[in-house]
Amino acid sequence: MGKKLLLCDSSISTRDQYDIIINFNYSNNENEYSIPKIIEDNADKFKAIYLDWVYELGHQKINGKIIIDLLSIRKDFSFWWTTLIFEKSKWKSPGIFKSFQLIALFSVLDDFDNISSVDVSLSDHNFIKSIKKWSIKKNVKINNINVKINQKNFFSLKVFFDSFPHFLRGIIWLVNYSIKRWPRSRFKKNFKFNSDKNNLLILSYFLNIDKYQVRSNTFRTGYWTQLHDLLPELKIKTNWLHLFVKSEEYKNPTKANDLLNRFNNNEISNDFHSLVDNYLSIGVIIGTLKDYLKIVFIGYSIKNIKNYFVIENTEINLWNFQSFDWKCSIFGKTSIANCLYLNLFEKVFKEIPTQNKGLYLLENQPWEKLMLYAWRKNNHGSIIGVQHTIVNFWDLRHFSNVDEYKVINHLKMPTPDKVALNGPVSQKLYEKNLKSKIIFDEVEALRYLHLDIPNINNNIPVKKDTLLVLGDFDPNITLKQMQLLSLAMKIIDFSINIIVKPHPMSPIKQKHFPDLDFKVVTDSIEDLRSDYSFAYCSNPTAASLDVYLSGKKVIVMLDSNSFNMSPLRGCKDVDFITTGKELSNKISDAKHNIFQTNNTFFYIDSKLPRWKKLLNSF
Repeated sequence: MGKKLLLCDSSISTRDQYDIIINFNYSNNENEYSIPKIIEDNADKFKAIYLDWVYELGHQKINGKIIIDLLSIRKDFSFWWTTLIFEKSKWKSPGIFKSFQLIALFSVLDDFDNISSVDVSLSDHNFIKSIKKWSIKKNVKINNINVKINQKNFFSLKVFFDSFPHFLRGIIWLVNYSIKRWPRSRFKKNFKFNSDKNNLLILSYFLNIDKYQVRSNTFRTGYWTQLHDLLPELKIKTNWLHLFVKSEEYKNPTKANDLLNRFNNNEISNDFHSLVDNYLSIGVIIGTLKDYLKIVFIGYSIKNIKNYFVIENTEINLWNFQSFDWKCSIFGKTSIANCLYLNLFEKVFKEIPTQNKGLYLLENQPWEKLMLYAWRKNNHGSIIGVQHTIVNFWDLRHFSNVDEYKVINHLKMPTPDKVALNGPVSQKLYEKNLKSKIIFDEVEALRYLHLDIPNINNNIPVKKDTLLVLGDFDPNITLKQMQLLSLAMKIIDFSINIIVKPHPMSPIKQKHFPDLDFKVVTDSIEDLRSDYSFAYCSNPTAASLDVYLSGKKVIVMLDSNSFNMSPLRGCKDVDFITTGKELSNKISDAKHNIFQTNNTFFYIDSKLPRWKKLLNSF
């Protein structure tokens, strides 16, 4: 008689009747396979499989042409490079992790030949669809038990908008964007780009503006910190192109332009500032619609596209988890947004004086590919992508199949002339995953220069037995984080003080956790350094790195529904937990042990010798 298998993502009371259990959550039970653990244990292998799949999809031949060629929107640029599938952003594409779950699931199923039946208790019905072919081939019966499909039972404008066809969503997005971003007369056109021979263009987000410097009409941002001081020292005149991002201080482009006018009026600074959106025009809108319709027609001409989403030499078809990304990238708002940015950047770099060199914040988003194409099309100089935070192993935007970089033709992937990497960790990942196909230089980590303090781990009196809790952007993750803390506090047999720093987008209130005694704080991590002795963080938060580099013990909660996105992944002196009991044990260990760390993540030197070398060499 064959074995009985259970696939589940929730607690099942009758587990004893199963020979094999595949759990989509973290699990330490003896006879269970934990999908998140399998993904982590096979991280390099599965990552390579996925990157190979993306590469093979782009090179699938349809009607005599590969998809990269079919999506040629200019004679020398393919729209493929702007798709969500090629971008590989975990934040924009939840189907990516589900794809890895499917790969992990099949890696387990392939190890068993004598399964007679499979009971399924999963909330995502797409997994059931994906194993039907496997069950038929293996002559295995599938039974659905306790299946709870996640349903949205509330009304919101977003839910209503998401119910529209992709094409209609795209048009609505363009109308809404154009109305909100249309250039107002408040931006003074008499200001002009610097056209000196030694000029530099920096393309950056209009975000993290230093509000204290604003009082004196001086521009400074948390992305570039001390570089603002170095550029005048090197007698470099800078043109700043800003990508507007709505913030609490600047809620619309009009307010942003008011501030830019003040910066441009500053007689001490010779820099020039403008929003990219100030180049929005009727011609840009018309060009956008023409390109959008072209891509839509190309999309409709590709028949049976889902048949091409199979991972080579397997029975795994990722269409169920990747179909939204394809449709949105070809027919929807992602498609029309990228058409708009293409036309915007073409207009910007055609109209401004020739820029001898450029810098931009490197995250490998689609707008960067479009910007690089337009930059080179209009014969501007060398341009460098600047990595402004740590490169995470699971941030797949930074990685591609190495063969992507071997292609040299008119439709090759746009890349910067160099990548500026800010530390050994990121450098090691680039070298390992990209086989040095990208030329890079070392630079100081501008956002972490505050760590350039002698003996940062010493001579800082701290409040012992005080735990800092760092909340997450996602309220669901924050809720689970606090629930595990409540369980842990019921287990430990000593008292500790708890201070909680919520994410601004996900508040934490005492009344929601009556079993926990804690104080909510809003100070910066740097200002809180002496107020706690160890910290408990959510998985994705980058603030955990600040805590770690300040010499404090860090405990990180893993999330079963996502990759281990912690910047501290792989650090042996960081504890990763999944249950309240594990958390209680790690809190006990942290309370009784002294912890210190050294910075092995970033190049830190407030004198910026690496930056000086880079700016003087290109």
